[in-house]
Amino acid sequence: MEYIRQISMNNQSAGSSTQQSPSTGLQSLEGFNSTIKTSTANEKFTVAVPLGKDVKPEDLKVTIKERQLVLDVKVESKSEDGSSRLYQEITKKLNLPDEVKVNEVKTVLSPEGILIVEAPLPQVGATRSRAGVIEIPVNMDLD
Repeated sequence: MEYIRQISMNNQSAGSSTQQSPSTGLQSLEGFNSTIKTSTANEKFTVAVPLGKDVKPEDLKVTIKERQLVLDVKVESKSEDGSSRLYQEITKKLNLPDEVKVNEVKTVLSPEGILIVEAPLPQVGATRSRAGVIEIPVNMDLD
């Protein structure tokens, strides 16, 4: 499931577009619409979400609700001259495999703007925990 809302404000014209424009210098979240990669290798469940270099950890909210990973991104950008502004709000939901340990999910945002979500997979015979809503802090990878 995906929800996208974009609001563009331009002080010079009433019918401005929400597309990225070199003349305004506004950045859009085009990477967020790219393919989300998932993996269950090395006893870990991993999700890689390209967001873009301009996204910061404070722009992200990552939660788990009813075994769904919910990614909320809210970004506001302004043109260099201050005449235009673009506000973007995007939500994506991804069903987690039953074996994912939801209480041990970790997130890291790379300098390239790729959000990595990881959770260990249990050993055979382990039981999974059930939880309501879990909010996961997003950290910046400084490597």
